[in-house]
Order: sequence, then structure tokens, then C-alpha cells
Amino acid sequence: MPKQTFYNLSAEKRQKFVQATLEEFALYDYNSASLNRVANVADIAKGSIYQYFENKKGLYEYLVNNIANEKFTYILLNLPDNTTDFSELLVSILTLYCKFDLTNPLKSRLLYNALNEKNTDELSDIHNLLIEGIDTLFIDFVQNAQNLNLIRTDIKSEFIGVILSRFILIIPDLLEEQLGFSYLGLVLNDSRDKLDEIVEVLKRIVSVFMWGLSPK
Repeated sequence: MPKQTFYNLSAEKRQKFVQATLEEFALYDYNSASLNRVANVADIAKGSIYQYFENKKGLYEYLVNNIANEKFTYILLNLPDNTTDFSELLVSILTLYCKFDLTNPLKSRLLYNALNEKNTDELSDIHNLLIEGIDTLFIDFVQNAQNLNLIRTDIKSEFIGVILSRFILIIPDLLEEQLGFSYLGLVLNDSRDKLDEIVEVLKRIVSVFMWGLSPK
């Protein structure tokens, strides 16, 4: 967690520092990211970083947690109201997931890096917490759908939720296979004009997935 000195910074200085850190961890993996470069871009002494955070991992964890919470909140706040079709809801949640990525390329790349740093012992707890957050998002989503009888209630919500959670993690690979170009490349190259095409692929994927979840 940040130290009090971080919160004592002016809003302008804090934002400049966070932006410099975001760019560094988005463009480089954790081991390659340089606090020297962060300090240069933020126009501060490297030692100042340790006045704000205990260490490099603490800074990284702060960024990952904040951005993950921002993404989850964005999805939940923008889901359609009064929809009684679970497949439409699922397409909506996946679309919002991708839309956030396309409109926030650096944040998306940072989360992508965090999800793929799982073999780094130092970061395993951050990776696991990120996965747990995605699991919770989908378990709550499924529980709500079951309460409304939109999907089968004879399967545990935790089971369906975790399957959907793992499913969304392979969405970039599925889109790349269907569209023929890198999803991460789309994100980094401001390809918001491709969103409609992505949504059509998501609809096809969801239609295949839904056959076993429809209420009997």
C-alpha cells in the first residue's frame, strides 16, 4: 500500500507519477521495468519512490489493484438493466470487458502483464488475487442470473462462475483465431473501430457456450 507521503503529494504530482509508472509497467514486464526510468519521466529522484511505496512490488500491486477495480466497476456500472436474456447479458459483460481494453490500452496491457506474470514467485500473490477478483465478478453475476431464473439453478454458481472466469481469460486467443489478428495489437493501436466486429465474434462464442446453461 502507498505510504502517507504519496497521498500528501499534490494531485498533479501524484497523477504524473502514477502515469509514468503505468507506462513503465505496461510497456515492460515486471523484471524489466525500471524505477530509474519512472523517476526520470516523473521528474523526481529515485529515492522519492521509496518514500511513497515500500518497494517495487508494492508500487506494482497498487497499480494492478486500482486498475482491476476500475475495470470491474466499469463493467458493473454499464451492464444493461432489465435484461431477461442471459446470453445477452453475457455478451454485454464480455463486450464491456473488451471495450475497456480498447479505450484504456496502457491499463489493459498492465493487467495483461499481471495475468501472465504467474510464474514469477515474487508476484504469485498478485496474480492469484487478480484471478480471485475475476472469479468473484462472475460468481456474483451467475448467482444473480440464477436468482432471476435466467439460467439453470441445479449447477453451483461457483462452478459456472469460475468456468466463465477462465473463459474470459482466453477471449484474446479466441478473438485472434476468429479475426486473424492479435487482440493485444488491437488494444495497443487504438482499434475502437473494430469493436462491432469483436462483438459479432463474441455473440457466436456465447451462442455455443449457452446450450448447456439454458433453463430446462
